[in-house]
Amino acid sequence: MDFNAAVQKIMTDVEHGNTEPLILHLTQDRGWQCDYTQNQYGEVFDFVEDVLQQDPFAVQFTGSYRTT
Repeated sequence: MDFNAAVQKIMTDVEHGNTEPLILHLTQDRGWQCDYTQNQYGEVFDFVEDVLQQDPFAVQFTGSYRTT
């Protein structure tokens, strides 16, 4: 998936101000991926730590994040 497709995947959540944490990162095949970082109990998935160590460009945010 390219960067624009990854961003489009989360736009509904952004438009609705979703507060669930997401991570946008590069995959091993150099494509972009966007995933939720927690399960329904608020526990962080194991892959998140690996992604943050492997991809210096990975960012975590929520759909409700806004800058002014």
